[in-house]
Formats: sequence, C-alpha cells, structure tokens
Amino acid sequence: MKLRIAAVATVFALILLCGGCSSKPSPGASPAPHPGADLKNPTEVNPNTIDQGKVLYHASDCSLCHGKEGDGKGFDARDTHMNVHDWRSAEYAKKFTDGELYYLVANGKDRMPAYGTRNTPNEIWLMVDYIRSMSRN
Repeated sequence: MKLRIAAVATVFALILLCGGCSSKPSPGASPAPHPGADLKNPTEVNPNTIDQGKVLYHASDCSLCHGKEGDGKGFDARDTHMNVHDWRSAEYAKKFTDGELYYLVANGKDRMPAYGTRNTPNEIWLMVDYIRSMSRN
C-alpha cells in the first residue's frame, strides 16, 4: 500500500513539474526550419521548364490527389478525405520554399508517396517549377 501511494505521489509530482512544459514554442521563438528549406532550385524557371514540369506532374499522378490544376481536389484526395494544399493559393506559395517543395516531392509526407526513387532530382525540380507557376496564374 505504501509503495502504491509513493508511486502515485511520484507520478503526481512529475505531472506538476511538467505542467509548465509544453511542446509548443513560445510566442517569440522562431520556428524550426522545415527539411529542405535551404535547398536552392538549380533550374532557371521559364515557360519551357514549367511545361516540362507540368508533363511530369501529370505523368507522376500528382493530379490524382492535388488536382489537374493544383486545386487540391483530386479524385483520390476527395475519396480518402485527405487535406491537400491548393497550390494555386498565394498563401501556400509563400509558406513553402522551393527546397521544401522539392523535399516533400522527393521524400513524401503522410500518405503521399516519395517520388525521389521514381523521378530524377532534375525532374523533381521541374515539378517544383510547375507547382510554383500555379499560384502565378
């Protein structure tokens, strides 16, 4: 019985000690950089790279979830209730660096598969060019 009380008291003390602990950063803290944030796009973006990226985007089946026009309302996203970004939105264009987009396409995220084993690094950069162009239209 004394052992049980001691264990409960220890757990309670730990809860009290960690009460001020939080996984959320303080308001003034700068957020941790996203993976790939520092990667620089080596392609010179132009209509040709955007067209090539568009072909790769559709050939890689990105449109199944992200939509033909990047609206995030692709067939698979609707059916599986996935929260997919609308790449046409300027909000998301500002939210992600080219390097972060490259990282996401290459490595995948959650249910999104990694394309780094299916596409070359250059092809992934071309898809980034196309994704970027969606918010400019």
